[in-house]
Amino acid sequence: MNNLIPVEIEQKVLSTIESIIKDGAIIEKISTYEQANNASIFLSRIKKYNSEIEDEMEELVRPYNSEICCIEERRNEIKRWFDGKSIIIEKIERNFKAKIFEYQSEQKKIAEQKQREAEAIARKEREKKETEAREQREKERILLAEAARIAELARKEQDTKKQEEFRKEQEKNIRMAAAAAAKAEEKTILAESMVAPIINAAPTKIGGFYTTTKHSGECTNIVAFSKWCVENNKTHMLQPVQKMLDAYIKSSSGQEQIPGIKNIMTHSQVQRQR
Repeated sequence: MNNLIPVEIEQKVLSTIESIIKDGAIIEKISTYEQANNASIFLSRIKKYNSEIEDEMEELVRPYNSEICCIEERRNEIKRWFDGKSIIIEKIERNFKAKIFEYQSEQKKIAEQKQREAEAIARKEREKKETEAREQREKERILLAEAARIAELARKEQDTKKQEEFRKEQEKNIRMAAAAAAKAEEKTILAESMVAPIINAAPTKIGGFYTTTKHSGECTNIVAFSKWCVENNKTHMLQPVQKMLDAYIKSSSGQEQIPGIKNIMTHSQVQRQR
């Protein structure tokens, strides 16, 4: 027992530390949102307890705030006693902060894995549509070539009846080529729309913490992006300055899907200062 510390204050401080240790032992591992939130609430209580203990210390040392040697030694002895107790509390606090951030990091990894899986699915579908578009363009090329060949035969043919037959065959090939071109364009548009949904990489909001979000864009298809710029009167972005592109993505909170641009969101979890 320290003679400079009143018994009731000493008992109060020791009881507080015992309560913190006991309550903290209940939360051994954080693997769910509920556990993480309970740990955050517990951290708030720890901060409150620590503040109360500091207030008790300040109240006790106030009469000894003097340059007189013996009085200063008493003040330092009181501070040493309280500092020893604060170290215990701070160690528990650091431990729980580490547990919360470990949980958040794990949730972030899970979200990022889901994002990669979603992007792989979108990429596979996009490649499928691009292949189908190429097949239709090849079909268009073959049909137009055949139409040209038939036109040449018709030009050389003297028989009027056969010329008419060639003309009809030529028109048929041109119509089929036009249909193939339309399908190719449709497949191309579908391919450009095959973009993975943005999966929120931020861990579930936990009491006492807040999330900061950064929006940015990465050009993945300069042709599609250039077309979008022209159609939407954004030609000043044709040579994308990263800050300008990020600012535009941020203005829509990452909701607008720009052809040829991959929306990127990064999140940071920060503990709110009290």
